[in-house]
Amino acid sequence: MPEALMKADARRARTRRVLGPVLTVVLTCVALPINLFAMFGLSMSLHDYDTSGQGGPFRTCTADSTECSGMNPVGIVLTSAVLVGIAVAIGFAGQAAAAFPSKLIGRIIMTTLSVIVTVAGVVLIWSQPFRGGS
Repeated sequence: MPEALMKADARRARTRRVLGPVLTVVLTCVALPINLFAMFGLSMSLHDYDTSGQGGPFRTCTADSTECSGMNPVGIVLTSAVLVGIAVAIGFAGQAAAAFPSKLIGRIIMTTLSVIVTVAGVVLIWSQPFRGGS
């Protein structure tokens, strides 16, 4: 094989190795609103609430509560499936772009990168103080 073709193949492989993680980060940032909504739904499904109507819609059950709703297992499963599904799908897309020699290791690396970027985005967004009003 001519040397020029080998250099071109090596350059193309290096470009793909950079393009995969970049694509993973971009897709994760695009999917961040969906992940935020799913995480909010997950946190709502994990708690029990006072359903008597006294004290607002998100009042936690206390000793004086007359009616309580428990955790929502269907909500927990659905929101967890959404979060895992998005991370895995983005990991597959990153592996397809990066074309690591070991597909399994590439998918694991790209999925882990997606989870790290998602957690960082959630921390950055939820750590901001709410500035409502006029």
